[in-house]
Amino acid sequence: MIQQPPEGHTKKILVIGGQPESLLNFRVDLLRSMVEAGYRVSTAASAESSSSAASVQDVTSRLQSLGITHHPIPMQPTGNNPLKDLETLQALVALCRSEKPDIVFAYTAKAVIYGIIAARWCKVPRRVAMLTGLPYGLASNTSRKGLSFHAARCLFRIAFHGCHSLIFHNDDDRQTVLEARLPPRIETAVVQGSGVDLEHFRPVPLPEGPTTFLMIARLIREKGVYEFLAASRLVKRSYPEARFLLVGGLYDRLDAVKESEIRTWQKEGIGEWLGSLEDVRPAIGQCSVFVLPSYHEGLPRSVLEAMAMNRAIVTTDAPGCRETVQEGRNGFLVPVGDSAALEKAMSRFLEEPDLVTLFGKESRTLAEARYDVHHVSMETLRIISVNES
Repeated sequence: MIQQPPEGHTKKILVIGGQPESLLNFRVDLLRSMVEAGYRVSTAASAESSSSAASVQDVTSRLQSLGITHHPIPMQPTGNNPLKDLETLQALVALCRSEKPDIVFAYTAKAVIYGIIAARWCKVPRRVAMLTGLPYGLASNTSRKGLSFHAARCLFRIAFHGCHSLIFHNDDDRQTVLEARLPPRIETAVVQGSGVDLEHFRPVPLPEGPTTFLMIARLIREKGVYEFLAASRLVKRSYPEARFLLVGGLYDRLDAVKESEIRTWQKEGIGEWLGSLEDVRPAIGQCSVFVLPSYHEGLPRSVLEAMAMNRAIVTTDAPGCRETVQEGRNGFLVPVGDSAALEKAMSRFLEEPDLVTLFGKESRTLAEARYDVHHVSMETLRIISVNES
């Protein structure tokens, strides 16, 4: 049960994230739950938005309409510039001192590290961190474990020592962190990701015409974009009528998928690239099967949205991804990095088209049973607010 603030004292929660738009895209229902429970809520995130669809001013205004005060702070969600990170820490210490929150809740890598350290320095009574996946410094399968990896791991260890509770989106991630002996003996919990709004993502009829496969993801290597491009080429050879859609924006980073490679895929007549979409529902409505060959996730929001809209799923047998599929009931699981296995799984829906409808209905059933955003938000808030000092 969520603790209500005691009569005569409105308790304060400070929520710290990375990109400001993530507060609206992934945490807005949780923030509403906090306000409805009687807490005074404030938020903090980077002073720079990575999204053209939502500026920092847009985020601030939207949160203000919910009764939430937003604080843009100097933070680079990625990168390892020590001077910039020190500036972030100083800003968060100043914010904790001025806000005097009863609870600090932080998610995303830098927000967790510097938010929890700042909260501990300022003696915030309850400090809770949430890992929506395993960032650099925590992932056990990282190939490059140089100085920056060990520095990041050390910072996480310091932050975890300042936590009262640590929340994960899947049990694989929880076990990885526990086995690495990073946190002390603190409470850990697993919640069902960020959940999905079952009213916003309602079931829609399957498209008429050819079986259509859709992938929505950031266009970086670890999302399995290259495997999707390769598998779609293989499927197209045997089933030229099959249709493939790709949604996602380009990134300026070393592991980003090159625009030229996607353009070539389009010119070959394999599929269509729809770019980045603010509202993905029309794209999901165009597809028969949703595909996400990701290497690792916390719990993929895009898959949950497709499930809520009655779509069959093909994803990887990887942490976070495997939780969304019951093999042979609402979709298929394939090994990470295996485009041939991905091609075989997608081809099953062309060989047995009845599976599209059958699996799609089961996806919605699972989404309703496990991933309703309101239930997930209430459970997350219960963990955040329990045992306040």
